[in-house]
This record gives sequence, C-alpha cells and structure tokens, in this order.
Amino acid sequence: MKILGVLLVVAFLGACTTMDSVMQSQVGRSVDGLIAQWGAPQSKHVNAAGGTTYTWITTKSNGYEVSQCRQSFTADKGGIIRSYSFSNCPKFVKS
Repeated sequence: MKILGVLLVVAFLGACTTMDSVMQSQVGRSVDGLIAQWGAPQSKHVNAAGGTTYTWITTKSNGYEVSQCRQSFTADKGGIIRSYSFSNCPKFVKS
C-alpha cells in the first residue's frame, strides 16, 4: 500500500512543473508572444527606464476563502522580458 502511495505522488509530480520554472521560461522572449499565449494583462506600468511591467491576476475561491495569484513580467524598451515575480501562487502547476 505504501508503494502505491509513493507511485501516485511520483506520477503527480511528473505531470507538474514549478511556478518558478514556468515564469523563468519566458525570460528573454517577446512580451507580445506572452500576451498572445496568456491573454491581455490586468495591468501595465511603465517604469522610469522605459520598460514595462505586465501583471496577470488569477482569483480562485473554494467557497470559504478567496486567493489571488499575481504574476508579473518586466520587459525592456524593446519588449523583451528581462525579469519576473509572482506571489500567492501555487508552487506546482500542470505542465
């Protein structure tokens, strides 16, 4: 029975990836491609250097509490993603 539990955990983790790796995979890519893939961001903010931070917010509710996953990417003037941040997001996501 213990072996079955271990196999189920391994199978679950094998079908998942970390939020950090999902975010990191966008660094160096065009923000236009990200918007085409993820849809329009909830907000855009131009910084002093001329780059732009794009933020997507996903709200989830289980009937008792509400949580918001905030994912942000900062692109340079040329629209290339240079950095990212996220907060209150699940550690693992489906790959």
